[in-house]
Amino acid sequence: MGSRGRPEESRAAILDAAVREFSREGVAGARTDAIARAARVNKALLYYYFKDKEALYNAVLDQVFGGLLAAIEEVLSRDLPPKEKILAYASTHFDYIPMRAPISITSPITLFTLGSCKPK
Repeated sequence: MGSRGRPEESRAAILDAAVREFSREGVAGARTDAIARAARVNKALLYYYFKDKEALYNAVLDQVFGGLLAAIEEVLSRDLPPKEKILAYASTHFDYIPMRAPISITSPITLFTLGSCKPK
């Protein structure tokens, strides 16, 4: 995937690759080289979109938690009896998996805590 003429696709590819890398390796273990390689972009382009690894991780968290928020808002907007709405909310909250995420991400909380909990 080249970047010429398709900046949105390049940025999205970087974010998708970063979700996978951060979920597998945690913040400390994730490597921008691996993210760039998986996104099929060079590191200069990665750093063009994201100032540093921390900015990239923050963008990943924004994407993941933004998707969770949208999923929860959709559930809460449904016309359901209170008990069913609570169950649907809980299910959405705890079972949400970001699109294109690896199976190892069991929730956004897992992605969020990997940086501090993953063994070195």
